[in-house]
Amino acid sequence: MEPNLLKELGQIAGIGGIAVGVFLLLFRDVIRKKIFPKLTKSQAYRVILVFMILTWSVAIAGVAAWWISNSKAAAPAAEGKLLTIAASIWKVDLDAKGEMVATREFAGATNETILPAVIGELAEWIFAQLGVADRKPLQSVRVKMQIPANLGSQKPRFERIPDGPMEVLLWDLRGGGKLRLPLDWETVKQMEADFQLEVRVPGSAPTLVTVSPGTALDKELELSPGGVGVGVEQFSGLGDGISERLCPELSANVLIKVVDPGLLKTIRDEVTKHNELLRRNPQIQMSIRSLGLDYIISGSVRSEQPAQK
Repeated sequence: MEPNLLKELGQIAGIGGIAVGVFLLLFRDVIRKKIFPKLTKSQAYRVILVFMILTWSVAIAGVAAWWISNSKAAAPAAEGKLLTIAASIWKVDLDAKGEMVATREFAGATNETILPAVIGELAEWIFAQLGVADRKPLQSVRVKMQIPANLGSQKPRFERIPDGPMEVLLWDLRGGGKLRLPLDWETVKQMEADFQLEVRVPGSAPTLVTVSPGTALDKELELSPGGVGVGVEQFSGLGDGISERLCPELSANVLIKVVDPGLLKTIRDEVTKHNELLRRNPQIQMSIRSLGLDYIISGSVRSEQPAQK
């Protein structure tokens, strides 16, 4: 019975509980000795008082030791692990992630919680990389095209006004199929039938221009401004919920058109599903083939134990 009593008190109150149990057991044994009838009231009082003072001193010391030890053990848990966001911005090339534009890491927070300020910092960094941090309305863009009649001896020339990122893609329809390739002079020199060039400028809708070999083309395009299309992939690692929190931050910038991870996956699946049909019809591809994006954001979240001070 006595060991069980001490065990239960120890589980409840640690060392302090054991001390109280020892006091009770010892005091019970003292009473069994029947020494109190032999003592004066003053002596009996002093015996009881000494027992109480010694026992409660041990109990208080035990509780203090238990509290200190548990506080030290809980300290690392309170600090948690340091979360770090690794984010990358990719240029969209042929409806897939192409060249990496920029990458950066952001220190998150402890207790496995990414603070809103960190998500805001990530969004502002993306705006800066895409050139829309000032949130000023996008300007209209003009593109001058000079396509020589003799493509075998002269290269096509393209100029964007104002200067900035631009991509020109070649639609090769030879063989009854379709290839959509970055513009390459060696390929252009081999073109004998009409072909199309797709002009893409971030923030503007893509434009198709038909070119006839043997006929010079001097054309200036006026591209109306639109939003910069940004697709956000699901962040990996401990990134559950990061993409969903980032999308509203990006959407707060009126110059950004955001495609969230769910819709991005749906569009990619649709492109794959209709790939063969779309390869044979460029005009259809212009309407439903493309991801409609200029950039893709990807990333991951990892945790690290903070360095001990």
